[in-house]
Amino acid sequence: MPRHKFDPISQKAYYELFAFFNSVDSPAMDGNAKDHPPVLRVPSDEDQLLLADLRARINAIEAQLDAPDPEVDSAQREWRATTADAWTNGWRILEPVAAESANGATLTILDDASILSTGENPDRDTYEITATTDRTNLRMLRLEALTHADLPHTGPGRAENANFVLSEIEAEIASVANPSESKSIRFVAAAADHEQMNGPYPVSAAIDGVVDNTNGWAIEGFNRRENRTAVLVSDEPFGFEGGSTIKVRLRFETHFPAHVIGRACLAVSADPTLFETIAPSGVGPWHVAGPFTADNAQATYDTAFGPEADPLRRLVAIDPDARFGADGAIAWTERTDLIDGTINKFEGDYTANYIARIIHAPTPRKLTLHLGSDDAIKVWLNGRLVHENYVARAVALDQDTVEIDLRQGENVLAMKIANFTGGFGFAFRTSGDSAGKELLRHIDLVLAQDDSLDDDERTRLRRYFRANHSPRMRELTEEFADTSAEITKTESALPTTLVMKELDEPRMTHVLFRGEYDQPRDEVSPRTPDCLPAMDSSYPDNRLGLALWLTESDHPLTARVMVNRLWQQVFGMGLVKTAEDFGTQGERSVHPELLDWLSIEFVRSGWNMKHLMRLMLSSATYRQSSRVTPKLLERDPDNRLLARGPRHRLDAEIIRDQALAASGLFVEKLGGPSVRPYQPEGLWKAVAYPDSNTRIFMAGEGDEHYRRSMYTYWKRTSPPPNMAAFDAPNRETCTVRRANTTTPLQALVLLNDPQFVEYARATAQRAWVDRLSEPMRSTSDAPRATNRGFERLVPNAENATETDAALSRAFRLLLVRHPTDHELNVLRNLYADQLNRYRADPAAADKLIAVGMSPPDLDLDPIELAAMTNVCATIMSLDETVTKN
Repeated sequence: MPRHKFDPISQKAYYELFAFFNSVDSPAMDGNAKDHPPVLRVPSDEDQLLLADLRARINAIEAQLDAPDPEVDSAQREWRATTADAWTNGWRILEPVAAESANGATLTILDDASILSTGENPDRDTYEITATTDRTNLRMLRLEALTHADLPHTGPGRAENANFVLSEIEAEIASVANPSESKSIRFVAAAADHEQMNGPYPVSAAIDGVVDNTNGWAIEGFNRRENRTAVLVSDEPFGFEGGSTIKVRLRFETHFPAHVIGRACLAVSADPTLFETIAPSGVGPWHVAGPFTADNAQATYDTAFGPEADPLRRLVAIDPDARFGADGAIAWTERTDLIDGTINKFEGDYTANYIARIIHAPTPRKLTLHLGSDDAIKVWLNGRLVHENYVARAVALDQDTVEIDLRQGENVLAMKIANFTGGFGFAFRTSGDSAGKELLRHIDLVLAQDDSLDDDERTRLRRYFRANHSPRMRELTEEFADTSAEITKTESALPTTLVMKELDEPRMTHVLFRGEYDQPRDEVSPRTPDCLPAMDSSYPDNRLGLALWLTESDHPLTARVMVNRLWQQVFGMGLVKTAEDFGTQGERSVHPELLDWLSIEFVRSGWNMKHLMRLMLSSATYRQSSRVTPKLLERDPDNRLLARGPRHRLDAEIIRDQALAASGLFVEKLGGPSVRPYQPEGLWKAVAYPDSNTRIFMAGEGDEHYRRSMYTYWKRTSPPPNMAAFDAPNRETCTVRRANTTTPLQALVLLNDPQFVEYARATAQRAWVDRLSEPMRSTSDAPRATNRGFERLVPNAENATETDAALSRAFRLLLVRHPTDHELNVLRNLYADQLNRYRADPAAADKLIAVGMSPPDLDLDPIELAAMTNVCATIMSLDETVTKN
């Protein structure tokens, strides 16, 4: 039955039409994702040329990287022999004298000095392995997790999926000659040939001093049943003259049951070549000093609190005895709960925390930091500021990337995280210091016989050497990485258009009982309503077919709806007043024949919108005067009969854009991302979720303030207030026909909003600068000339003053006509009144002309400029300025 007693579309027809859209592969909820796939990227001609050039450059670099080079290839052979010798002879296997499990597993020492775990496999366990060595000046401990036939899936872990999670590795060493002489071995850096990436499971987690439910080194044994190697670096050499006893504890204490190493082998090294090649940088625990509070966002970021305040020792050390704050209650506190690679939370609005750690670098090197912050961030290395970003955002991983140069030995890395309101926290991880990790990943190729390598393995080894050990090729590698990053950056910045993709197998559509999604009834297929022309049988039963049907020349709706909306844009009201409703519940057209004719002309012109707009704007109907007589107002108050020209208040965006254009600040650039002209503080905060990335409004920079209004960033729960005052919809729902009101708040916006005050001042500057060339009108009988239909006088000393010329220029910039004598006299009086006001209060004049991001013209008298600014603001707020006549 029909949906409404007067509606020609039945319930079944409604769901048949819905079926055209029920076979797209997009999810019902997209998680508020930006540019939810599928999308098409739409590069400009310039973008295509740039990308083609970058890709050609990439191909050329890649060809150079893989091309034979006698000099580089000879260096590779020499490096490979040296490295293989160092690896083979530089490590000393620790031969265990004892191996014990804390919770009942059986540890067996095999002939190759590895230790196999069998028998009981408790949920948590600790292995203690004791060995002796006569080596001194040891710097590295190697742990190998090896496969074995007796382990699940051959290992290397004992879990059912062959994985393990090593919570912590601890070691201590004692003198054989004097067992009371002992010490712990402190590991400050670690590298591994593989780390599990589906969570925070780096090898560094095995030496961070943290033993909890999830923290540890995992190796993805469920996917890669292979031998695994980790190398740990100590903070200082270890080993006693006359021999040493080493005890190593492997702790497996996460909530993953039975995730222990199945077969382990330990080795130590004092080889300087291995040390320089493998040893990564090590990071100490985080220390926090704070919180320090301020009154607003800018002060939170700018104020040099506590550790930052001392110009001589600014963040060059983590002094546990230092005290900060007015009462000395704040000190550096070690925080082992702050974990790299994750989001760490703080608390407090308008609050800053300083966080610092020691980074041990075995050799001078570069390190790349990947940072996230809520909100702003500053970074120091050894007291030197290396990065800052004043930004309001929710914290996420990898928001900022910073490359730093580490000196050999200890480096102090410090950060200031300045929160404004809402969420608070930071994220941190490093990359780039991976030489040791990369060598561990390629050591099997280094040690293999050359004739046993296949082509892919030779390519892997060659690319590794050239990227890490050949200075000339390293430059090419860096150029390759930079070019790749530029391609990625360019592609990510390309504009996109959203695409709806059809399912390979169309989804079934049903009539829903009372519209309830869980109450399906009869199955229906895509079909157009019977009350409209039938769809051509050659069209496909999908959205393409529907689009072809909607744009057929004899379709009664599409052209009429579009024509009516364009008419509404020009005349203020559509030929059908209810532009949002062309159905039986909407209003009928006042001029149905005109609507029909325009619709046919629209289709005949090839759906040419410019043609249709030109037709309307050049019509005698549009070019009528807007003046209304009492008789016409009584007979036709809304001008539905079109006996006069249109008169209606301009839309919010046009009001701002015309003021911006008159000011001379208008930036005509087309396209690009949204921009954020300034607005009052605190509006977004009042309606935002605590973790929203738009809870704090951050004004844009430079030209962003002067782009046309269509580019203004729109927060649906808090639209730009100066546009909302002029009835701009909030965009939470589709709005075809806007309200058009007149309120005192609109005058308040035009006279006081910083954007409009700035536009008024810039217009005043233009008026003063252009005054000498401004044509004038006068009450004198001097000869008159015409200019585009306006009478004017060429100014001279007898009929015009410079002030009158400036007033007339300001008036014409905003109203596109000359002022009448009466209007000019009113403007003179207003200007004189404002001039007297600011002569009595010059500070007020300076304050007024300083509003906005654009600088005032210093060649103009500030008092005269301030007075003219208020005149321009007054003209800008006139009914004639904001009303279409």
